[in-house]
Amino acid sequence: MRSLFTLLGALSLNLLPSSRAQNTEITFTDSDIAAASSNIVTRPGGQRYACKSYPGDRAYPWTAAWASFNRTVGRNLQLAIPPGAVCYQTLDGTIQTFDAAKCAEVQTNWGDEQWKGFYGDYVVLAKTREHIKYTIDFARKNNLRLIIRNTGHDFMGRSTGWGSLILTHMRSRMCRLSRSIRARVRGGKEL
Repeated sequence: MRSLFTLLGALSLNLLPSSRAQNTEITFTDSDIAAASSNIVTRPGGQRYACKSYPGDRAYPWTAAWASFNRTVGRNLQLAIPPGAVCYQTLDGTIQTFDAAKCAEVQTNWGDEQWKGFYGDYVVLAKTREHIKYTIDFARKNNLRLIIRNTGHDFMGRSTGWGSLILTHMRSRMCRLSRSIRARVRGGKEL
């Protein structure tokens, strides 16, 4: 089953026929979802990306692998829930996400920059160097797209990447300089 986000991404990119997108109520078939999601993870010209594993691919980790990885990183793995999920009863049929008030907010703001973009599927809130190492190893072993962010911001105010594993860490808590460094600027003033 394709993820809810795949479906939301397809709608936001208007990948479905315009006549269907204009209807008040839309019913999707499996072929609609497959067609939309196959367009999302393609290069210009329609060639599929083959270098990484994405949700829905056979090589993408199963639920048991994610659960095991979550234990490895001290239960600091979280499912990333896209903003539009509040307009649906469940996320992937497992997590209750519907909230009428939040859905109205999403629908009102959908054209705003803060609501655009593709989100990762999972986020690791790393608290130790080992969490960072295990996350990088897991991404490498499972051929996942890995996004590493320090405080959670990029030039657009967030770090995103469809189907990715996002590693968030507070670098200042885990990395320290082993010695002091002094610098001089013009005029001989020490910093």
